[in-house]
Amino acid sequence: MNRFALARLPAWLPVAAWMAVIFVASSIPGTAEPGEPGTLFDRYHLDKPTHFLIFGLLSWLWTQFLHRHRRWPLPRALAVGILLAAAYGATDEWHQHFVRGRYCSFGDWQADALGAFLGAAAYYWYDTYRRPKRD
Repeated sequence: MNRFALARLPAWLPVAAWMAVIFVASSIPGTAEPGEPGTLFDRYHLDKPTHFLIFGLLSWLWTQFLHRHRRWPLPRALAVGILLAAAYGATDEWHQHFVRGRYCSFGDWQADALGAFLGAAAYYWYDTYRRPKRD
């Protein structure tokens, strides 16, 4: 795919694709009850860092889309990116309540929200200090 073909793809596609990946992954039935180690993620305490990273990336993608493609001011894009990623985290936890072997966890949502905040903070740092500026 050449550069011009990539330019024609919708700017929101990475956000939508990542949200779809999250939805599909959280739809996979689990094997454990709350507090019972059932997967490698639970046994090695990787559950919260995984939530943190997944929703940090979602927040980055939302913030980037709003700031660069919708031309929103950076502070507004950061706030809305955090809110959208954290809200999606809440709906994802609610969705898991209906999946066999999965459960809704406030602690998981906290990890989602913290990841969303730090993902937006990372985007702020990247946009402010690292991204090449155009004249």
